[in-house]
Amino acid sequence: MFDCGADIGTFSALVCSKTSRVAQVVAFEPNPDVSEFLEHNLSQLRVPSEAITKAVSCFEGTGRLEFPHYDHSDHGRFLVPGDGPVEVVTIDGVGVRGGDVAIKIDVEGGELEVLKGAAGTISAVRNCVISFEGHPRVAQRLKRDPIECLRFLQSLRPFSFVVAETGESPSTASPLIGEREGVINVIGWTY
Repeated sequence: MFDCGADIGTFSALVCSKTSRVAQVVAFEPNPDVSEFLEHNLSQLRVPSEAITKAVSCFEGTGRLEFPHYDHSDHGRFLVPGDGPVEVVTIDGVGVRGGDVAIKIDVEGGELEVLKGAAGTISAVRNCVISFEGHPRVAQRLKRDPIECLRFLQSLRPFSFVVAETGESPSTASPLIGEREGVINVIGWTY
């Protein structure tokens, strides 16, 4: 399981407490202020785990974290590529090319870039489950609807999708956010 935007590892801990199917956790979190908590929480899991204090995207290099005008908490910061103190890596750089993979992405607008940096992994594994957040304010800031993530995944291989909050199966022909006001979570899986 890849946990992108892991914060202190709550998602990884919850998933591992509910299933025995996770064999390993790789958690990425660029905020060094929470790395000690993330490492501690991952060390409590019953599976091998690794905390990586780096951002995840579609390139390897550096960048910086910035606050959007509407959220000055650490949870709202997003990656800006270029000069900066934050190291950036890709999921493909981890080198997973078989078995089953789950990828959770909560990176405040960089979801499509994370998926592009995981294209080789997603294409090469047997089964894949992906979860990501769609936030109206993030979509507005980027001027990009998260439907682009679904379209990209469909370009790699067949996927099914569901919006967790409503149970609807979104079509890649329509925006995911549109007039929605709340945050949604999209789950995609291969078949």
